[in-house]
Amino acid sequence: MEFLSTDVHQEILGSQILLFCGIRTVIPSALRKKFLEGQHLKHRGTFKIKTIAHCNFWWPNIDFGILNYVNPCTIYHRPMHPLLLLNLSLLLMWTPGNEPTSTTGRKIR
Repeated sequence: MEFLSTDVHQEILGSQILLFCGIRTVIPSALRKKFLEGQHLKHRGTFKIKTIAHCNFWWPNIDFGILNYVNPCTIYHRPMHPLLLLNLSLLLMWTPGNEPTSTTGRKIR
């Protein structure tokens, strides 16, 4: 349960009843908001939070709960810096064997 914030972890353990859905811990409805707050502290975004949640935790309509919590976040929806977008586009255009060359036409090692 390393992905739970400390207060949620203590509350679950304090109740001394853990429910599981397969190998995933069931997060009670009273603790879901705290769980989402803990996961979203670093503004990870829906994909990362869903990945962590689906591997370790379960509750009904978990995807809907994550989307409803993350979508209003203004930091998550902030546009990327233009230089970061440029680097991403160059990375996507790169293919193995298509190494950059210098202005003299020689391959850069």
